Amino acid sequence: MEGTVQAAQLFLSLGMLKLPMGLTLDSVELVAQDVTASVPFKTVDHPKPALVTVTVSKESLADYLAGKMPAQFRNLTVEIGTDQIVLLGQVNFVVNIPARVVVQLAISKSTELHVALLEVEPSLARPIVEGQLQNQNPILKVSDLPVELEFTSVEYQPGTSVTVRAEARLPK
Repeated sequence: MEGTVQAAQLFLSLGMLKLPMGLTLDSVELVAQDVTASVPFKTVDHPKPALVTVTVSKESLADYLAGKMPAQFRNLTVEIGTDQIVLLGQVNFVVNIPARVVVQLAISKSTELHVALLEVEPSLARPIVEGQLQNQNPILKVSDLPVELEFTSVEYQPGTSVTVRAEARLPK
């Protein structure tokens, strides 16, 4: 069969998607309107950008960050507030000292997702955390993805998760 297929709406949902960098996305949803696809499926067209919603739970963030934190940081837990992510744990400076790191996810030029450092306690740990962030930022670049994407917002669901919204163009 050859020709075109049309749909008023295309909905794609993925669960527990593990990225090559090690972060697990708890859910990824893509919704496109007025979709036309060629058969066999070689091209997809939609006049308006598709809406993409990515949700990452505090557990997935904790698992990912545990592997990215410097060796001096231990017993990491993640708390999600109304507009920030709080990392709690211990930092080892001869003895273990309680540590608190407060960050936000920030969109840069609608094409990159960065971790912005807001606060570090104890202050002795700040250079370690800053150095780690310099190596990690940006944590996600659109150029690394298989679709054209523009990040539009970051939303925090206190106590549970962070959601990143974007608009996408499916490959033609």
